[in-house]
Amino acid sequence: MAEDHYSLSAKVFHSIREDILNGKYQANEELKEKNIGDDLGVSRTPVREALRQLELEGLVHIIPNKGAFVEGVTLQDVKDIYEIRTLLEGLCARWAADHAGTVGGTGRNRIFIRFSLFQRKLGSDTGTG
Repeated sequence: MAEDHYSLSAKVFHSIREDILNGKYQANEELKEKNIGDDLGVSRTPVREALRQLELEGLVHIIPNKGAFVEGVTLQDVKDIYEIRTLLEGLCARWAADHAGTVGGTGRNRIFIRFSLFQRKLGSDTGTG
């Protein structure tokens, strides 16, 4: 699912989040705690906690006594994500360029590595990397 240092509910959260962003679950589809728990090999408790967190992110809405339903990702959401990503990458590149002259060779390598890791992380969070 995710990295080992995450709690179980965080791993479930990341797994469901990726599934929503990758289109496994469609807008308005019901997310059944038992089915997801069975698929991931966990109890319903971490699934329930993950669904609450996903509701805070706006990817799921929970209707009491009915269930959790996928909000979906709109075209505007995708445009917003790419606009923010473009701005962040530009800021990171500018920061790296501004600091490249004041940092020794090893420091420049560290900056480059951090920027590369940041780009990969951003890509994995948006499902593009």
